Order: sequence, then C-alpha cells, then structure tokens
Amino acid sequence: MTRTLTTDRAAHRRMRERRKAAGQCIACGKPHKGSVRCPACKAKKALYDNKYIARMRVIWKKLGICLECGKNNAVKGKTRCGMCLEADDDRYALKVARQKRLAEASAQSAA
Repeated sequence: MTRTLTTDRAAHRRMRERRKAAGQCIACGKPHKGSVRCPACKAKKALYDNKYIARMRVIWKKLGICLECGKNNAVKGKTRCGMCLEADDDRYALKVARQKRLAEASAQSAA
C-alpha cells in the first residue's frame, strides 16, 4: 500500500493521541505530565509560531488584512479590522477603570 497524505495525517493524529493518553510529549514522546508538550518542545513550537505570524503579517499587510486576527479586512487607513479595534477599545477602557480604582483605593488607604 502506498502512503498518501491522508493516511500519513491519520497515522500522525493517532500517534499524537496515543502519546497524549500515555502522558508523553506529543512531539518527541518523552514522558511529561501537565501539558501535551514538554518544555523544550513547547519553546520550539512558540518560536515557530512567532516566526510564522511575523511572516504572515507581512503578507496580510500587503493584502489589507487585519494584522491582529488575520481573518477580516482591515479598516481603511488602519492595520486592524473593526472587531479587533473594538476589542482593543474595550480592553483599554477596562485598563483605565482598573487604574482609576487602584488610585482611589491607594488614596483612601493613605488618608
């Protein structure tokens, strides 16, 4: 039987599931508890992911796609889509409110 991409994918998926069930790192197979990857493989994966996103952001910028999510078209004149801009505004509002509460609490405790 010749191996096809589909059978290779299925075999790889089964191997990862076996390793996961056995408490091993899904990438290298070393015994590991707590997460699906050992610290060394987790670091390698994070490095790969960061490089991939950096490459994709260059392409997304040329295509006018949101640099944050990479899913939607960016708002004209901006680098992010409307949904990401709104989410950022919401996060900023929460941050400002939190800072204000902390400042008020420290002022009350100092008085």
